[in-house]
Amino acid sequence: MLKKAFSRLSLATLAIAAIAGFYSPANAAACTGTANNKMFTYQDLLAAIVNPGDTYNCKAGTDPASATISFTQANLQAFSGFTGNPETGFNWIKTNANLYTLQLLPDSASSPVQQSGPGSVQYSITLTDVTKKWDAYNTDFQGTSVNPSGGTRTTSLQGNNGTTTATYTNSQNNVAATQLNFSGVNTTVALTSSWVAFPGNQVFQKSDQFTLSNAPATSGVPGPLPIVGGGIAFAYSRRLRSRISKSVG
Repeated sequence: MLKKAFSRLSLATLAIAAIAGFYSPANAAACTGTANNKMFTYQDLLAAIVNPGDTYNCKAGTDPASATISFTQANLQAFSGFTGNPETGFNWIKTNANLYTLQLLPDSASSPVQQSGPGSVQYSITLTDVTKKWDAYNTDFQGTSVNPSGGTRTTSLQGNNGTTTATYTNSQNNVAATQLNFSGVNTTVALTSSWVAFPGNQVFQKSDQFTLSNAPATSGVPGPLPIVGGGIAFAYSRRLRSRISKSVG
């Protein structure tokens, strides 16, 4: 009887392990680089996110205020504009104690080539330290070439308080978007980063920036007792004092 029960348990354990193995992403690569400057590619995301429920996580920073960028299967399916190139690069950087940057290289992780038309990615960012909160967000292009043929190019970042956009015309370079504050107190936020470029615009790097601030402190001082609870406590205290007085007398 015991042997049969053990056999059933062993089979159940093997079945669970097989299911877990089936749903585990194969060849999932961790992000590389230094503690505060992590790197990964679109190919890394494809290797890690195979089944529904799979998530690719990359954390920058080693102190309590470190933050993680995450991609789900739904995020990956929403990518557009450059998914044909598996070497598209990402850098997740802890710039300083209160600033994180996601750098997107929409064409190649090593030597970007000309990018035309629109593109977008979706992701979320999460803080480890609950004493901090995501404060504000903005976006820009860095290192884009002069546009010899005229026209415009834009970079946008959508957060929970709307979309901020920077528009570059003709030979403009390094135009900053208007910074928007996140709505509410957030340790996790979902974002959509997008861009539009035209022939003659060589997009070397699109950067999304996120600032932190201290979260509102929670008070450790107890609040006032409820009216009913306070009345009961007061009556009990009075009876106790009365009993002490009688015993002393």
